[in-house]
Amino acid sequence: MIFEPQYYSCRVGITKVGALITTFDDIYDVYGSLDELKVFTHAVKRWDISAVEYMPEFLQVGFLALYNTINEMGYDTLIAQGKNIIPILAKVWGELSEAFFVEAKWNHNNYKPTLEDYLDNAWRSDEMDRGKSVNAISCYMHEHDVSEEVASEYIKTLIDKAWMKMIKARVLCSEDFADDPFIDMAINLARISHCTYQYGDGYGAPDARAKDRVLSVIFEPVRGKEH
Repeated sequence: MIFEPQYYSCRVGITKVGALITTFDDIYDVYGSLDELKVFTHAVKRWDISAVEYMPEFLQVGFLALYNTINEMGYDTLIAQGKNIIPILAKVWGELSEAFFVEAKWNHNNYKPTLEDYLDNAWRSDEMDRGKSVNAISCYMHEHDVSEEVASEYIKTLIDKAWMKMIKARVLCSEDFADDPFIDMAINLARISHCTYQYGDGYGAPDARAKDRVLSVIFEPVRGKEH
């Protein structure tokens, strides 16, 4: 996503955030009851450390991991750049938790939202192609009574349209923000997501193709140079 050597600290932060998102995804999908998740979500939205006393131990661990990690990142940014970003980070994590909670309620109640409702919520949680019981393809199939193949082709058209919007925005930004790393980060995140999920869940359930990609990027070039 951001590979240049000078952005080492950014990669460390993104790695931490990725680990936290993965953990939250499992908490909302598998481990928490709706009542527990409701308390957990409200605590994250309020950024309220005192709320941990009302949680079971596994949620206490999850909340404290989030709270301590994000506050530490905010502290480091304040020292380095003189800006307090904790309120912004807390707001974003509250929105993400709320999106996860909506999906948890849908799954618990076996409810299939419309594709529009699903996409409105899914852009916050990046659950577009995770193969879960509620996903874009299943929502379109249920809403329009079509096959998985038809639904998949329609979702692909939406992905193509999204790429066209991003490319257009990137071109428009090229003059005024030519050296802004955040713009390329956004594009690269989309590239990574598309690469990882276009043939299934290349992250949660990687197949041989996903493994070969990792090897070709990280290991094979190194071996090639050695020879």
